[in-house]
Amino acid sequence: MIQERETTRAPRVLGVTTKPTAAIDNRLLVVVELDELPEFRYSKIGEERRYLYAASAGGFHKAYVYDSSDRSGHGGRQIELPMLDGTVASIVGPWTASNSEFAAWGFPRCCAVELVTSTSEYFDAVNALAEEHVLRSWLDEKRFELRSDESGLFVYAKGGDA
Repeated sequence: MIQERETTRAPRVLGVTTKPTAAIDNRLLVVVELDELPEFRYSKIGEERRYLYAASAGGFHKAYVYDSSDRSGHGGRQIELPMLDGTVASIVGPWTASNSEFAAWGFPRCCAVELVTSTSEYFDAVNALAEEHVLRSWLDEKRFELRSDESGLFVYAKGGDA
């Protein structure tokens, strides 16, 4: 589905923790510490005005859904996405990077995760998506559960509010 950039090796997972999110329903954010952050290179999918820019690296995904006819969101902020072919795509807000949008384009159910390294500062964290089977391999099923709804896949502490 998404062509992954060839790399010499995938980043090694050093640890996985969770932290509370700002959501009111007690969702947890999964924080994955890696020995190095993956380098994402994007493919452009779609036609007309609505596109999905998607990338996979080191077992993680990133995606931005973009409508080129609407440039009124995010204060007109522009982001640059390195492409697989070596070019750089510039998109001007608004865009969305949600797991539900990623799934709407036919990709696997994913959960938002935060990628860090041991030397990461607060603003160095990279938001990405991880597939359900990967999350299940990291999380202790006695302490955590995965729940899904129409907007995506989420992690909760066992016994947490729904």
